Amino acid sequence: MLTAIITTVVVSALWLVGIAVFYYTISRKDPAFAVKMIVPPHVNVGDSIHVQMEVTNPSDSLLELDSIDIEDSLLGGFKVSSVFPAPTATFTVMNSTTYSYAEVLSAGETFEISFVLEAVKPGIWTGDVDFCNPSQDYVTSSATVRVNAPGTVATVGASAEVAEQDPPFVLDIATPHTVTLGENFTLRASVSNPTDSSMVLDCIDLDETLTKGFEFQRIEPAPEGKLLDEGDPSLIWAKSLAPGESFTASIELKAVKAGIWTGDLSFWNENSQCYVSSSVTIRVKPAPAAMPEAVGD
Repeated sequence: MLTAIITTVVVSALWLVGIAVFYYTISRKDPAFAVKMIVPPHVNVGDSIHVQMEVTNPSDSLLELDSIDIEDSLLGGFKVSSVFPAPTATFTVMNSTTYSYAEVLSAGETFEISFVLEAVKPGIWTGDVDFCNPSQDYVTSSATVRVNAPGTVATVGASAEVAEQDPPFVLDIATPHTVTLGENFTLRASVSNPTDSSMVLDCIDLDETLTKGFEFQRIEPAPEGKLLDEGDPSLIWAKSLAPGESFTASIELKAVKAGIWTGDLSFWNENSQCYVSSSVTIRVKPAPAAMPEAVGD
């Protein structure tokens, strides 16, 4: 009897947790932060790197950056030497460290944060950096840094342990934060392999919440396959990357709907087993009204 009661309670609790997670997933709305991160891809133990973060408000309303969360799987190889500007609070929850700011950004304003990290443990460290609003909705940037043992060349070097199971792709995404309705522009996504073994970039998925403001025009190099009609568009390359090799995809888009469009780019490894992702925000402004023609006397 007691076992049955305990089982019922546990199952009910799991159902409630599942419902809560499902509700949060469907109700969560990405904040319209346009984020840029500059992270050196490699460093030697004992040396320091500067990680630069920029958070821009592309909207016409106030946006608040409540906090920045950094996964332990990224920070595990480092000691945080300094943060500027200093956060109002710092604390660790589960598997990440939170840096609180409560910084209100006016329209078009950019807030810059700089971390100085000292490399203390060899390995390849990959993790997400989440930029959160007060409701704890967030956009994400994934970062990977290789830490080499002292005395090795800080590129491919000797074998290094890979932290966690996320593919340790080094990502570099370049896109304008603001375009005009009807304008063509290029989103460039570069992926590098910092490990000593070959890695496969299977595909890049783009969230529908990002792409529904745009139409695909041209993709170079041409993917082996593409799924653009339903759900999140997927571009398939199955590209094998040798140690130290990089791959760049240039995606030409046309802005077809005014608004602020935010979503993730997900980079999947071989057979689409695991991925890392980074968020992109692009504002599409309405085309300026044509000036009336002058009427002669």
